[in-house]
Amino acid sequence: MKLVGKVSYKNVFFYSIFLRLVVVGASPVWSDDIYRYLWDASLLSQKINYFEYSPNEFEALWVSVSKLQSQLLQNMNSNEYLSVYPPLLVFVYSIPIYFFSDIFFIIITLQLLWIVVDAIIFYLLKKWFTIGSKSLWFYMGNPLVVFESIGQLHPEILLSILILVVVKYQYNRLSNLLLLFGLMNVKISYLMYLPVLIRFENWKRILVLSISFLTVGIFLFLFFDTVTLQLKKGLGLFFHSFRFHGILESPIFWILEYFKSSYLSGVVSLFCFGSFSIWFVWKTRNLSLPLEISLYYITLAFLLFTPVFHPWYLIPLILLTVLIPNLQNLSSILMIFSGFSYILYAFQEFSVYLTLTEIFILFFYVRKSHHHIFQKT
Repeated sequence: MKLVGKVSYKNVFFYSIFLRLVVVGASPVWSDDIYRYLWDASLLSQKINYFEYSPNEFEALWVSVSKLQSQLLQNMNSNEYLSVYPPLLVFVYSIPIYFFSDIFFIIITLQLLWIVVDAIIFYLLKKWFTIGSKSLWFYMGNPLVVFESIGQLHPEILLSILILVVVKYQYNRLSNLLLLFGLMNVKISYLMYLPVLIRFENWKRILVLSISFLTVGIFLFLFFDTVTLQLKKGLGLFFHSFRFHGILESPIFWILEYFKSSYLSGVVSLFCFGSFSIWFVWKTRNLSLPLEISLYYITLAFLLFTPVFHPWYLIPLILLTVLIPNLQNLSSILMIFSGFSYILYAFQEFSVYLTLTEIFILFFYVRKSHHHIFQKT
């Protein structure tokens, strides 16, 4: 990702688009999330409430499934779980299903659509912010971004474009709330930005509006499904069952395992993240930090505390790094950490040593440079 000398914005754009076109047509073999997105999208296109049944339950109850749905069932690994994906996200994945029934053409259409989204991100970065071509390349030429978004069709670039608009119009309270609503309807975990967005003046009004939007958002997200089922077979799994490559969650898990309560590690870890978020907003309330810096640290904290850490979770953080170039080293460390998750799929026994190494490196880096970071920002 190193640029030699000065490179024009035009060259950065064409090189990055070329990198993306190279992977068009490649099958998403490193992650099967796309098959669940498309499963939910196929039900949505049929006007069926995809929150109501797991894929296995739907297959058992329905008279028949389409050829496309049969292929999706064979490739996904979440057949027993209820959907956790909000309507806006599923709607985007449903777009090519209205035109094609062959999974190959659906994937190519989405990959081309993702390239268009990245082209828009490039335009907004160049148009709205004072960014050098080298910093732009950190996102546009980033192999993780190309591989995980275009190649594997993860939805984080949809979040990225919304984050850019939030940063651009950060002092417009109403637009921030609307965009937070949009972020939550792409990925529900981005509710984590709420404490940062209510730090502005007239916080009482913002809080009332936020609660209203949150109520509507939860209603749309759950449709008519029961909260109990979501806790057992949907969103709740991320609090008590799902865990993979967690960094700070892992020591919490080991401590609770000693007391035979390891199933609470996700709850405790995410509670720690929530506590950090409130502390961070309170601590920085008088610093007038630009919104992109606050979003960066909240996103970073979430990645450290979440029980499940996959490489594509880093894409919004990488985008924010373009706006804060002096944090590239910290983001690069996280990118290296994320790469080890591919190894953990095959060698889970190394997870303890990997986690301890990651915590040591992060402690050393943050202890040495956090003051410098805040001075620079």
